[in-house]
Formats: sequence, C-alpha cells, structure tokens
Amino acid sequence: MFEGMKPFGSIVQFHSDQAAIIGNVPKQFFKCVVMKKRNARPCPDNIGRLFFVFVFNRKDILGSQYICRTPKRSEIMAEANSVLHVKLDGVIGEKTSSKFDVVSMTMNVNLGLSDLLHGLEKAKTDKNVQGIFLELGNVSCGYATAKEIRNAINNFEESGKFVVAYNSGEYVGLGKYYISSAANELYGFPTSTMEFLGLGGELTFFKKTFDKLDIDVEIIRGTNNDFKSAVEPFFLEKMSDSSRLQMQTYVDNIWRSMREDIAKDRKISADDLNRYADEMAIKR
Repeated sequence: MFEGMKPFGSIVQFHSDQAAIIGNVPKQFFKCVVMKKRNARPCPDNIGRLFFVFVFNRKDILGSQYICRTPKRSEIMAEANSVLHVKLDGVIGEKTSSKFDVVSMTMNVNLGLSDLLHGLEKAKTDKNVQGIFLELGNVSCGYATAKEIRNAINNFEESGKFVVAYNSGEYVGLGKYYISSAANELYGFPTSTMEFLGLGGELTFFKKTFDKLDIDVEIIRGTNNDFKSAVEPFFLEKMSDSSRLQMQTYVDNIWRSMREDIAKDRKISADDLNRYADEMAIKR
C-alpha cells in the first residue's frame, strides 16, 4: 500500500488524548469516592463528565451523588514522519460526545465533526504529519456532514500529503464510499459487500391507521400552501404531486453533488456513475 514511500516513525491516534483519559476513569472514580467520604479535596479534573448514583450497604452513604468536570482538550504532539490514523465509527454528531458504560466501566467516545475538522486542519500544516490513514467502520452521518469531511480531506491533500482510506466494515454503502472516495488511494475489506445504487426517499402515511382507530386529525394549512407537505401523511394515502416534485428535486440535487464529487476525485465521468447506479452494476 505504501510502496515507494519513506518509512514512517509512528502512527498517531487521532483521539489518543481522550483514550488516555478513558483509561483512568475506574481508578480515579473510586479514589474520588473515598476522598469525598473523608472530606478531602474535590474530584480530580481528568475524569470525564460523569454522574453516578452508587448504592452501598452503609446507610450513611446511600444514594451519594458525584459529579466531575470535563477535562480541557490538549493538543497531540506528533513525532517526525508520523501518519495520522483517523478512525470514523458510529454516529458522527456536531460535537464530540462521551458516554460511560457502567457494565464495562469504560468511556465510549464518539468523535464530533467540529473536532474532526479541527484536527485535519492542524494536521495539514504539521510538518511531522506525512499523511493520513482514514479508517471507516460502521460510520453513520448525513449528507451535509459527509460533505464537510470530504472538503476537509481535499483541503488536507492540497498540502501535498497523502490520504489512504480503508473501509473496514462488512458493508460499504454510498455514504461510506462517498467519504472515502476523496482519498488518494481507496481499499476495502476483501469479503465486504458494496452497493452503489444512488439515492431515494420514501414517506410513511398514517391515514388508514387513524381511520381504523377512529382517530380524527385537525390539519391547519392554507389553500395555497401546496408545498408545505409535512402534514400530508396524516390526511393523505399517497404523496401529492407537489410533495413528490419537491422531494424529487431535493434528492436529485444531492445525488448530482455526490456524483460530481466522486467523479472528480476518482477520475470517472458523472454519466458513467449514474449508469452504474441505474444498472446496479456495482453490487457484490
């Protein structure tokens, strides 16, 4: 994969600062409990924002509550000739979020879009970072988020540094391929399933269900509000012409943008991509 390139000194984990915090949670938390009982100093700051209600046998600490502050984000210092490992998995929200798993006593961290874009921008100008290894698992995000990530990858590549993408999941859909197609090189799991079927949309209608349940729905909509179709599923049994028109326009615009982006980076014509989707030519 990296044939012809100079050997790299190390691989930098994109969220290693958060991983270091995660490892200290169980030990620091119980230390915090003991300190609280002994009226010692407050909880240390290197624990994530957690809210616990622990029940002990002793009545004097029954239902005690502990709240600890979120640590400040610290910059990761990369060694010379490093490769930045960016792993995208799960839902990508606007902000980085963390959730404590009581069963495993570990913190599950989901990297947010703002931190991801910030990291890619910093890596672009970091002389120690030679390139990016982009790993995509079961990532889930909307078109706008995927577009932002793609733009950030393209912006990073303007520095002359490489981006290698690897789809590690067993299924590669349009969304994952759209993000990873911005890389210089693109790889996938050998036995994974890939589908390139374009975009579509559907609506769920409730009128027949409401009729069977004898439920009346009061709809307030002006007579000239044909394109305000949010309430149509409650009093119609199928899409109106205006609703179908606006949804088709919306989907077509997104599909055209995705098709043009993929065509530009993969050196494939947009018409061929459209034909592949229509004929279901890429489905294995």
